[in-house]
Amino acid sequence: MAYIYGLVKFFDNPKYADAFSNGQLHAERLRYFKNLEDESAGRGDKYEGVAANLQLHKGRLIIGEHRFTSGSASIQMNWLDYLNVFCMHAIHGGDFELTSENLGDFRKCLEIPEEGLRKFGKYGVAITDVPQFIDRVKTKARLQGYQVWNKLVKYYDPETSHEFFGKGLNSPEAEFNKHNKYRWQREFRFVIHTGVAGTKAIDLDIGDISDISFPIDIADINKGIKIQASRSSS
Repeated sequence: MAYIYGLVKFFDNPKYADAFSNGQLHAERLRYFKNLEDESAGRGDKYEGVAANLQLHKGRLIIGEHRFTSGSASIQMNWLDYLNVFCMHAIHGGDFELTSENLGDFRKCLEIPEEGLRKFGKYGVAITDVPQFIDRVKTKARLQGYQVWNKLVKYYDPETSHEFFGKGLNSPEAEFNKHNKYRWQREFRFVIHTGVAGTKAIDLDIGDISDISFPIDIADINKGIKIQASRSSS
């Protein structure tokens, strides 16, 4: 599993960035992102919550008297629409094998991709202590009586992937899989199950997080990434 060095939340409005620094987390329902008509900013995705992606030549799909044997099919479960999602950009190296000779390449790997610089909001808040932040979010969610899961999103190729995501079609694991056209997002997300159907977003107040975060301008974020190799003591 990739090590996460930091998390970044981006906003179009500095007011929302300040609210997040004060510990205010706003989590929309998955249905909200599926129904967004404009996908150009990377927020809308009608394929959110895919529980399985199947290549029909490896199996079969029969509807009435018709059998489909080519192309691909995705399965989405309606109940997943009611889960709340809070998304962030993760700074991580993936499966990059770091050595003392490729520090420059590794630094480049950690940078936000060009597409992200164009589509993310102008204002950001960076989390410096990821485990502490995760603990605060999960603690608050559970105190509210919610179920909560968190992990990096996995990106799959819908033209080649042939798999069920998670243990069965009713697994919340489906919330952590997205088309690989969104790979540039490098998303880390929290999925929250309130047990209540509907379309209403939720707000979690985890308390001031200025001790584990700092504000950042998206134009400067890649410039601020520095890699230093530790020296072993003799």
